[in-house]
Amino acid sequence: MDTTRWKRAGILALILNFLFATFPAAAQTGLVGTGEMLAAEARALHLAEVRAGLNRADVRQQMLELGVDPAKVEQRLGGLTAAELQRLAANMKQLPAGAGVIEVVGIVFVVLLILELLDVTDIFTGI
Repeated sequence: MDTTRWKRAGILALILNFLFATFPAAAQTGLVGTGEMLAAEARALHLAEVRAGLNRADVRQQMLELGVDPAKVEQRLGGLTAAELQRLAANMKQLPAGAGVIEVVGIVFVVLLILELLDVTDIFTGI
C-alpha cells in the first residue's frame, strides 16, 4: 500500500509538470520604429569601422607599445554608447596611429616648465 501512495504522488507530480509545461510563454511583440532600426544599423556600422581601424597592423603595434591589451580594447568596445562609437569612428578616420608625437612632447615640456616655475618640481636645476 505504501508503494501505491508513492506511485500516485509521482504520477500527480508528472501530470502537474506536463500541465504547466504546456502553457505557452507570454511573448511581447511590438513594431520596431525606423529610428530605432537606423540607430542600430548606425551603431553596427560604427563598431565595424572602429574594429577595422583597430585591427590594422600599425594601430595594433602602437597599442602594444603603449601597453594596451587588445582583448581589453575589444571588451570595452562593446560597452560604448552609439554616440561614443560615432565620435571614435570619426576620430579614427582623421588621426593616423602614432601621429602627434611632437605635440605630446611639447605639451609635456610646457607642463614640466610650468611646474618648475611654480617650484613644484626640481627637474631643470641640473641642466
